[in-house]
Amino acid sequence: LKGKASPAQRKMVEAVKAAHGRIIKALRAGVTGAEIHRIPVDYFKSLGYETGPNKQGVYVGFFHGSGHGLGYDIHEEPYLSLRNPNPLVAGNAITVEPGLYYPGIGGCRFEDCVVGRGRAGTHTTVTDAARPVVELLEKHGRVSRGVIQARVGARRHSIKVMPLEGGLRVTVVSKGSRQELHVYGITVAQAEQILASTELAGYLINFARA
Repeated sequence: LKGKASPAQRKMVEAVKAAHGRIIKALRAGVTGAEIHRIPVDYFKSLGYETGPNKQGVYVGFFHGSGHGLGYDIHEEPYLSLRNPNPLVAGNAITVEPGLYYPGIGGCRFEDCVVGRGRAGTHTTVTDAARPVVELLEKHGRVSRGVIQARVGARRHSIKVMPLEGGLRVTVVSKGSRQELHVYGITVAQAEQILASTELAGYLINFARA
C-alpha cells in the first residue's frame, strides 16, 4: 500500500483481522477442517464480502483455504478447507491465513503458524519474553499464541495492547523476536491493571484504544 489507506481498505483489513481471531478462538481437537473454514467464509459473507468471479471473470473475495498443515512439506494435511471432513488432533501444526482480495481495493491476508494443544483457542509456542505476559493474562482470560517473528532489532522488551473484535491483540517484542497474542475475555482497561505487575517492570507498555 502506498500512501494513506482508504476507508474501504481499512474496513477490509479489520474484517480479515477479525476472521483470523475467530479461527484461532475455534481451533481445538475434534473440530474438522471444513468446520473451521466455514467460520471465515460465513463471517465475510455476513459483512457483504462476496466470493466468486467478477464481471471480468477474475475470482475475488476469499477464494483459498483458511490454512494447512506444516510438517515434512510446507503444504500438507490437515487442510482447513471445505474439502476436509477430518477432525483436527492435538499436536497438529497448522497455518491460519484468511484473506480478502478485490481489484481496486487490494488484498489482505493475516497468517499465523500454530500448534494445537487440544483446547479451543490455545497452542503451545511462546517466546521467553512473552511467557510471563501469557502467564499473567491466562489468569483472567483466554490467550492464544500467535506468529513469532525472529531477528527483531529491538533494544528492550516492550508490550503493545490493541483492541481486537471480541478481545485484544497483545504484541510482545524482545531483543530477538516479536510475538502476537490474541486475548479474549479481557478489556484494555483490565489489561492495563493486569500488566502493571512488578514481574513486567522491565517492559515498555503501550495501550492503544479504539
